[in-house]
Amino acid sequence: MADWAFDSGSPSIQAAAAAAAGGTDEVADRTSVITGRLKTIYRKSVLPVEKRFKYDYFYESPFLSDAEFDSKPQVMLIGQYSVGKTSFIK
Repeated sequence: MADWAFDSGSPSIQAAAAAAAGGTDEVADRTSVITGRLKTIYRKSVLPVEKRFKYDYFYESPFLSDAEFDSKPQVMLIGQYSVGKTSFIK
């Protein structure tokens, strides 16, 4: 398996492990561990490839920041009147 899959030395993983030791909320702790792991994978594996092939220049999309990993997901529903957008949300 890849070396990044078992890298527990990153600061974000250590911070998540320290938060888990406090025994607050198990779901929040797991979420912070997963988010930290995604940040690490992105920085180690994806970001260098994006920089090498100038992804930000050709696709006019900036590199991901830590805030984008930490924020809640958002979805915008677009559609005509009375197609079930509100019912989908409920």
